[in-house]
Amino acid sequence: MAELLIEHVAKSYGEKLVLEDAYIKVPHGEFVSLLGPSGCGKTTTLNIVAGFVAPDSGSIRLGGDDITRRPPYGRDTAIVFQNYALFPHMRVTDNVAYGLRARRVAKDAIAKRVEETLRIMGIHDLADRFPSQLSGGQQQRVAVARAVAVRPSALLMDEPLSNLDAKLRAEIRIELRELQHRLDQTILFVTHDQEEALSMSDRIVLMNRGRIEQIGSPDELFQRPKTVFAAGFMGVENIVDGAFDGRTWASENGTQTMPGTAASAGAVGIRPSELELVERDPNFVSDEYASVQATVTGRTYLGDNVRYELAARGDSLVAVVPYSKADKDIGDEVDARVLAKCLIPLEPSVAQ
Repeated sequence: MAELLIEHVAKSYGEKLVLEDAYIKVPHGEFVSLLGPSGCGKTTTLNIVAGFVAPDSGSIRLGGDDITRRPPYGRDTAIVFQNYALFPHMRVTDNVAYGLRARRVAKDAIAKRVEETLRIMGIHDLADRFPSQLSGGQQQRVAVARAVAVRPSALLMDEPLSNLDAKLRAEIRIELRELQHRLDQTILFVTHDQEEALSMSDRIVLMNRGRIEQIGSPDELFQRPKTVFAAGFMGVENIVDGAFDGRTWASENGTQTMPGTAASAGAVGIRPSELELVERDPNFVSDEYASVQATVTGRTYLGDNVRYELAARGDSLVAVVPYSKADKDIGDEVDARVLAKCLIPLEPSVAQ
């Protein structure tokens, strides 16, 4: 069983720290995504695992072996690049066979493995074509086929879907997940797209300015982000700073929640979809809801939903309401309510 372990790895370029004390464990057969904005260190991490970049400190272990100082060709890994990097002068069959030939696999075994891999990827009918004769989606499948043909202990993928249109990305996400389960393949996947990470991963490593902000399952990161950065990156648009006075948590601008709701949290997150907009009721009291008076300042039609911008005692809030319930207009005075259990207490971001 080939576990991948990135152990306290750091990397700087001059005085710029791009990766700090990264510790990531990828058990055999797990799909782990490195997620974050540009410049957060995710591609640097992948390149260190692949052997293209040497770390300043720390180690990379694969199946218990320290591969930190091995060259890329001496590691039991394979990589799928963002631009696919297919050889334009080679037919599909030869592109897929390339890694096997580099590993000096016997000719008859290569032929068998290539045919098997092309069928797994559903591209056996493209075997004699050149890359220039393929669509973007077909090229992407060939690039994946070339990588999995060598049956690496760890498959590395650097934003391989970013050049595809939305519909094709959705299709290939499903195919990659099915392929990973079928081959019991360990995958380390780099993406800046939270939807990709949520739909494909067993676990997500959220990165921010070279540091790991949070590690967890897709459900954990989406439903229970721990920090202000994690919440914002995972779509929690309403983040309100405040403090707990021992009785009630209140925002800096006086927007109150439930007594004890956020305890000592310095900020509270509210998903736009959790906010209800109802007629203003100055006498409303509830043990289940937090409620704040607000004015509708913006309304945007989104098809199935309507997005509302709200001004609430100096705090700006966003609510996303199903179209069938979107009966409020700009200028309306409303109560914005959220179930107290849906409020998300947040810690400061790891990388300030």
